[in-house]
Amino acid sequence: MTLPALNMPFGDLTDGYIVGPDEWNGNFNSIVTYLNTTIKAAVDALQTGGIPVVGAQGTFQARLSLESGVVVSSTDKIGLGTLYLEPKSGGQIGLWSGLAWTLETMATAASISLSTIKKWVHYDVFAYTTLGVITLELVEWKSVVASNSPGAGSNVTFNVADTTGVAVGDWVTIRTTSGPTTELCLVNLVTLNTSIRVTTTGSAHTLPTIYYPTTRATALSQQNSVYVKSTQTNKRYVGTIRGSGDGVTSDSGGQRFVWNLEQQAVRPLLGKDSTGSWNYSTAVLRAANATLTPGTGGRAEFVVGLSGRSSAQAEYFASASTAAISSCSGGIGYDSILLASEVAISTSASAGYSLAMSARIQNTPLIGFHFFTGMEAGGGGATDTWYGGGTGRSSYLTGSVAA
Repeated sequence: MTLPALNMPFGDLTDGYIVGPDEWNGNFNSIVTYLNTTIKAAVDALQTGGIPVVGAQGTFQARLSLESGVVVSSTDKIGLGTLYLEPKSGGQIGLWSGLAWTLETMATAASISLSTIKKWVHYDVFAYTTLGVITLELVEWKSVVASNSPGAGSNVTFNVADTTGVAVGDWVTIRTTSGPTTELCLVNLVTLNTSIRVTTTGSAHTLPTIYYPTTRATALSQQNSVYVKSTQTNKRYVGTIRGSGDGVTSDSGGQRFVWNLEQQAVRPLLGKDSTGSWNYSTAVLRAANATLTPGTGGRAEFVVGLSGRSSAQAEYFASASTAAISSCSGGIGYDSILLASEVAISTSASAGYSLAMSARIQNTPLIGFHFFTGMEAGGGGATDTWYGGGTGRSSYLTGSVAA
C-alpha cells in the first residue's frame, strides 16, 4: 500500500481550520471532488494495507521453493517452471504499507510462473500484498545490447555503451534472440563505456543482449533495515533466482539457482562426471575431463543475491592411475576453469599405482553467479588415467551453500 499525498485544493486557514465558511461556500465542488478522490484513496489504502504492527519488519516466515507444499526440497528439482513462496513456522511476513509495517499471514503458498525468464539470467523476487493476498514479482537484472555482431572466436569484442557493473573475471551471458543462441563467456577486458572482450565464443552473435552477472537493473533500498524494491518500497526483497533454461530454473546439487535472503538452509552441492574414465597426462591444470559446459561434469553452480549473506564450501576428490612412476594433481577452481584455488598432489610408487587426491575451499561469496569445479593435471610423462562416475573409484565434487 502507498498512501496518496493529501494535497488540499487550497491552504489551511490561519486559525488552524482546514475549511472555513467562505471557502466552503466558494469551493463546494472542489471540496467534494477532494473527498471523493484523494481522501477516499487514502482510506482505501489504509484499509487494504493491513494493521500496523510494531516490529513486523523483523518477521519473515517463508522460503522460496520449486516444490509445491515443501519448504526445503530433499531431492533435486531440475528444469521447473513455477516458483513458490512456501509458508514456514507460522507463515507470517512483515510488509511495508507505505505508512507502517504490517504483519501478513500466508494461508497457502504464493506462486509465480517462470515462463518469461531466460537461460542463465538473474531475477530478483519480491513479495507484496494485493487486497490481503501475498503476490510475487520477478525483476530481471541488468543487460545491455551490443552495437556490433561479432563472429565466433577468441578474444571477441562486443561494443556496448554502458560497462557499469561488469568487470574482468565476470561470466556474462550473451544471448542472440534469433535461434536463440545463449553462451556463458568470461570477460577478460573492459573498456569504459565502449566495449567488453571475452575469452572465447562458440557462435556468431547478431546484435546480442549481454546480461551482467553481478548488477541489478533495479536497485534495492532499505526500509527500516529491510531490503525492498527501491522504486516500490511496499515490495519486500525475498531472494534471487537464475534461469537454468528458458522459462525454467533448477534447485539441484549441480545448480543451486534459488537463493533465499531469509530462512536460509544449507543446500548440498554435487558435481560428478558420468564418463567412466579418460586420459590426461599434461602437467597443466584444467577442468576435470575438460568439461566446460555449465551444469555438467565435476562442477557445481549457484547464485547469491547479496554479498556477505551466504557461505559456501566444496571439496574435490580426484582418482587416477599412472602407467609409470608419476605425480598427478587434483584441485578445485572457484569461478575459474584455468586456475585452482587449492591443489593436492599425489605421487605413484610404481606403474599402475592408483592415486587419490582431495582439495577443499571455503568462502563467503559475493553477489552473483559462482561455481566450483574439479581440476586435474597429469605427470607430464606416461599415460595418466582419471576415473569418473562410471567406476567404483571415481572423481567427484561435493560441498554446500547457504541458500
